[in-house]
Amino acid sequence: MLIALLVALLFAIGAVYKWVDKEGKVHYSDKPPPGQAAEAVTVAPGPTAEQQRQAQARLQALQESSQRETATRATERAQQQSAQRSEVLEAPLAVQVCADAMAQRMTLDLQMPIYRRGGGSKRVYLADADRPAEKQRLDETIATFCSDDPAARAAQERRSLELSLGRRPVCVELRDALDELKARPARESAEQVQRLTERLDTYRCYPVPIEQVWLAQQAYELRAPRDE
Repeated sequence: MLIALLVALLFAIGAVYKWVDKEGKVHYSDKPPPGQAAEAVTVAPGPTAEQQRQAQARLQALQESSQRETATRATERAQQQSAQRSEVLEAPLAVQVCADAMAQRMTLDLQMPIYRRGGGSKRVYLADADRPAEKQRLDETIATFCSDDPAARAAQERRSLELSLGRRPVCVELRDALDELKARPARESAEQVQRLTERLDTYRCYPVPIEQVWLAQQAYELRAPRDE
């Protein structure tokens, strides 16, 4: 670097000569040394002041463009992460995911056949050998989404209770029967629809999703609960 700076400085002054001393060291000077063979060095002219100004302006523009790109990427990344956090941690969704996992986990503890509803009336049963792994998956979901805050946890547990009540075998059977009746002409089924709707209310069968969740299978005699 020092040699390059020296050559540039000498060029600004005038001619440049290159020579080697007895020890083999290379020297540059603006005058040939007396009694020493020297070689005139041709140096390409350096940039003009205008070229330097233009180059500096281009460099600054590139730096600013790079900074803007970096800032834009950082903003987009932050927005994406924020959106992901909102999707995962938004209170209503967290309540729903936590409550659903707790309700299904309670279902898996029952000593009953466990199934998911497939298309139509098809049922996909959970093998006993697969039950422990499914319990572990639900436990991990509960640990991730269920809150330690007392108020939030209370809301999650209330929703879990609603899901559990609405997914009891008696409620699933009543709801299936009601859906079948509603598919018939209204004049033929209006009275039966009314009776089934009242029974759903009597059994506290909350309107909850029952597709793609674990349900318990057990034969129930549809009797109204006794007054307490």
